[in-house]
Amino acid sequence: MTLRHCKSMQRFIKESPAWVEVNYLCVVSPEDRDIQELIDIGHEFDFTVTQYRNLPIGAKLNAGIQTALAMFKPDYIMNMGSDDLCDASIWKEYKPHIEAGKELIGIDSCHIVDQESGKAYYLDLYNHKYPVGVMRLIKTEAIIRLQKKYKLPLYHYALDRGMDTASMNRLMKIGIRPTMVHTNWRPFTTGFKSNVSINHFQFLSSIEKAK
Repeated sequence: MTLRHCKSMQRFIKESPAWVEVNYLCVVSPEDRDIQELIDIGHEFDFTVTQYRNLPIGAKLNAGIQTALAMFKPDYIMNMGSDDLCDASIWKEYKPHIEAGKELIGIDSCHIVDQESGKAYYLDLYNHKYPVGVMRLIKTEAIIRLQKKYKLPLYHYALDRGMDTASMNRLMKIGIRPTMVHTNWRPFTTGFKSNVSINHFQFLSSIEKAK
């Protein structure tokens, strides 16, 4: 969780329309050497902060979801990574799908910045036929239904990578199909990647070379 990310989230909350109530939960890891600084930053921005071990990532994400469900009783859950910047204008695109009762809404493409070189990438159809993980909006009822019917959490507990696709496959088990918003180059989200990111930038560079 970076200061840049927190400022982005503060703006995201402030600029969200009146019909959206955003409750932001930060999940920090107790083994992080800067844990107290991370907690202080979260509290500085009036975010709710909870702790859970960092690995495996799937277990951490599931813990965050369960905490959010218990604390906020939300209609939808949205995941944002600690290296992501997000734009509240996405709500205009999501609104008709929310009003239609869609259970999984997401964007098809994203922007990525390599922090070392400063080079920016636009990844069109990044996750192929599935939505990009960041800003993916999942109806709470779907998560609860998955738990009740198959006794499965949204994310595979043991995974550190490939979690968006794996969780999408779980949602499809209960008949959910994604509703995709086409970004058309609009930067609804920008991820800042480094050698400690889940998706190492060498992997992202390989995508560009393959085009």
